[in-house]
Amino acid sequence: MNMNRELGFEKKEDLQFATRVIARQDLVEKIYQGEPLLRDERFLPTEQGGVFGYFDLDDLRPLSGGENKFFPIAEINNEIAGLAELEVDPYKDKNLWIKFVSVDPKYQGHGCASKLVQEMFEFAKNQGCSLEESLRSPEGEIKLKRLIRESAEKFHVKLILHA
Repeated sequence: MNMNRELGFEKKEDLQFATRVIARQDLVEKIYQGEPLLRDERFLPTEQGGVFGYFDLDDLRPLSGGENKFFPIAEINNEIAGLAELEVDPYKDKNLWIKFVSVDPKYQGHGCASKLVQEMFEFAKNQGCSLEESLRSPEGEIKLKRLIRESAEKFHVKLILHA
């Protein structure tokens, strides 16, 4: 089975991505679609069938400091294929924490994580901020370590690393 063909494209390069950074309220609107109950079950916790590891619906609550959070998203066909979370560092000026990068398994291997990381670094550069890595999962260590470091160099954004 060809995943690209299943998604409606012949090659990975043919996928049309839309990436941007949105605020908490915009993500709430996108996944709840104006309804009081969650409309897109992919955003549930993974133990309840959700597909975005490390994403927590509680981070979207206004009292969670949501105004200090930004969500880079990658969309394919107007569907969120991947998302990440950046949080304003309360201890350092002009620093953002990279909380997570997660891609729907249906879209993994199609460049979503790369697009999300690029969007994070462009956002940080435009805001005049440094980025600080969070602790990575073993999978994230393998998949994102090199990409994040290369992006810091490419976009000339200071990257604060954890041992």
